[in-house]
Amino acid sequence: MSPTTEQLKNAYPIGQETAILTTSLYVLGIAFGPMGRKIGVLLPFFISMLLTAGTASADNVAVIMCTRFFSGLFAGAPIVSTGGVLADL
Repeated sequence: MSPTTEQLKNAYPIGQETAILTTSLYVLGIAFGPMGRKIGVLLPFFISMLLTAGTASADNVAVIMCTRFFSGLFAGAPIVSTGGVLADL
């Protein structure tokens, strides 16, 4: 998403800071996502994929911001938990 900030600024009437916020919200979501390893790996990853598809089909900036944050939130659990799951195996 970060390479597309110029296109995002051209498509919507937003500034540079708001365009960069899409990447920041994703990283913030990744920070809060892995707060529990027991909830699984595959379900949060699938939800993240759906939300990423929602970002691609968004028609306004508010939807992009929400889907980016929640996509990062759900993507964080599989990223962090995979090592522990493999160690358990």
